[in-house]
Amino acid sequence: MNRAALVRQPLTRFIFEEDQDVYYLHHKRLLATGEPQECELRLIKPDGALLWAHLAATAAQAEDGAPLCRVVMSSINERKQREAVLTFLAQTGGNSTDRPFFQSLAEYLAQSLEMDFVCIDRLEGDGLNARTVAVYCDGHFEDNVTYALKDTPCGDVVGKTVCCFPASVCQFFPRDQVLQELRAESYIGVTLFGLAGQPIGLIAVISRRPLASRSQAEAILQTVGLRAASELQRLDVETALRASEDRLRSLFDQAPLGYQSLDEDGRFIEVNHTWLETLGYRREEVIGKWFGDFLAPEFSDAFRKRFPLFKANGKIHSEFKMLHKNGESRFIAFEGRIGHWPDGTFKQTHCILSDITASKDAEAQKAVAFEALQQEKDALKRWQSLTVGRELAMVELKKEVNALLKQAGQPDKYKIVEGRTE
Repeated sequence: MNRAALVRQPLTRFIFEEDQDVYYLHHKRLLATGEPQECELRLIKPDGALLWAHLAATAAQAEDGAPLCRVVMSSINERKQREAVLTFLAQTGGNSTDRPFFQSLAEYLAQSLEMDFVCIDRLEGDGLNARTVAVYCDGHFEDNVTYALKDTPCGDVVGKTVCCFPASVCQFFPRDQVLQELRAESYIGVTLFGLAGQPIGLIAVISRRPLASRSQAEAILQTVGLRAASELQRLDVETALRASEDRLRSLFDQAPLGYQSLDEDGRFIEVNHTWLETLGYRREEVIGKWFGDFLAPEFSDAFRKRFPLFKANGKIHSEFKMLHKNGESRFIAFEGRIGHWPDGTFKQTHCILSDITASKDAEAQKAVAFEALQQEKDALKRWQSLTVGRELAMVELKKEVNALLKQAGQPDKYKIVEGRTE
């Protein structure tokens, strides 16, 4: 704006409507007290853009004695933008919003820097490719894509703190299809660095106009870049944790032995898939229920008595008859330990269990077979006893016959050898 356009124009004409009251109070105090006054407000530029300004006003008098107000204005736009960036970062992410951080950041950068295109990338593999985590173009989000960095300004950014093309960026990268389709004029990009100093991502902003304030845009991108890098690494850690949890859960559920955990009252906290498969229940039918409800009636009281002893001793080995969902009984062997909180108080039980129904049935069958064999042996002994007794009686009878024949002067009819007759 030239000087002629300002002369004899009221200052209020250039003050943003929402800040008119700020100026009014500032001017009123100046005239009432005569003391210098300062304030910060927004001015409207000829193109409609807003400019933050600091006003320092002092009271004076004209040659004819009329009161004057002398105002010194200085731009504080960059400071206000830095403050706005810090406020945005403080209020965005974590549990403060349901919106993904990188989407919020991309939209914020497009609006605050007046850019037409913003993309935030994660570097992949050897750093020759990038995967976008947020793409904001002309007021809307686009799908994330993977692209090669070769022949793009983003490829020039990698490893550099900042890379800027204030104008004519399409001429420098004629093979970059995105730049050509956007009819891009200016570009700024920053590298996101990991904790070890390695490049892990990029932020790039593109405009169809030449860059108006390079230093301001670079400062803002470098500021948000620190937070964006930490968010990328946080996502990596969360992804790794989820993968680890999934692996552990898979091992837990697919373990060859059943597992259960009870609270202090003997109610289920956790069971694994093997436990559910062994007894035929669904998880929601078990969690929160009392363990004794899954035992055969004659074992419920035994559990009620043993559980306090288990908690006191810290370990247990026991066997219970449990009820399958289909009503069948299963003999289950338990090995248990007590888990404690850091202060030593009870936390939960940890028990592994194995179905020993088959071995119990085999033992029962073995006992039946043994009993049958014992009965056969007893019968054989009785038969042998009867047979031997009969044989001995025959021997005695034949001896008597031989004795009678001898008295009659006749020879023996039976030959007796060691208690046997021939």
